[in-house]
Amino acid sequence: MHKFGIFVDGSNLTGSLGKLNLKIPDYESFYKYVFREGASHWAQSFHSAQTRLDARLHRVMLYQLGEMDYLDFSDPKLQANQRELFDRSPEVKNHFMREAGIKLQNLQNDELHLEAWKMYWKDRENWYAKRKGILQGVLSFNHAVQESCDFLQVVPCGYWKLNILKSYIEEKGLDTGIAVGVATHAEFLDVILLMSGDADFIPSVDHAKTKQCSVGAIDIIRGSPPEKKGRQSSTRLHSACDFVVRVYETELLRLKLAETRTNDNGEV
Repeated sequence: MHKFGIFVDGSNLTGSLGKLNLKIPDYESFYKYVFREGASHWAQSFHSAQTRLDARLHRVMLYQLGEMDYLDFSDPKLQANQRELFDRSPEVKNHFMREAGIKLQNLQNDELHLEAWKMYWKDRENWYAKRKGILQGVLSFNHAVQESCDFLQVVPCGYWKLNILKSYIEEKGLDTGIAVGVATHAEFLDVILLMSGDADFIPSVDHAKTKQCSVGAIDIIRGSPPEKKGRQSSTRLHSACDFVVRVYETELLRLKLAETRTNDNGEV
């Protein structure tokens, strides 16, 4: 019996589905399909068509965002630090100075400056609240998916590092967690299916192959077979893997493994 493991970069999967305007209603069925496709491609790559192979899905490891920087917007120290950064950033400061000037005309320069700072701080506080809401949604999603899939394990290893001034998020830790997971599980798996487009995982792929573990890349792409490459493809990662499994948008829809996203008005 050949043991398979699927390692999923949660951010990459979410991004791929978002670009295709798809949502997955049943993740257990979705991952079973990915496993069957992966086992079929692996068999075609390494064995003759006449060979009957027994394959078993050992586990799906879903690496997901788990936390974010905690910020207390009522903290005077945080406000003082951000006020200094605000004053030293002409691009950000001038933007809110213009906004304050439009909103409140005939203000003196010092009053305009203060109003611009207040508008900036309120804007960033709202931005932070939205990010917290998104994180809570991710955590709730993680719990629901793990409860619905006996063979799936959510690994909360990534976090958001926040840049308030630029309202920018940098994701940290996710790639490290996946790399460690792949290296560890390569000791007892026969085949690893890696759902990611990040070429940074090439060293992990190379390590797994030294353990006589075959590695396949999963690529979710737009269109129908026999298209060979999608926008999410990473040629370097594909070259490092033993084989590539292309999961097509139209096949997911045809098999009812995915649905087209709609807005609140029911429009596509």
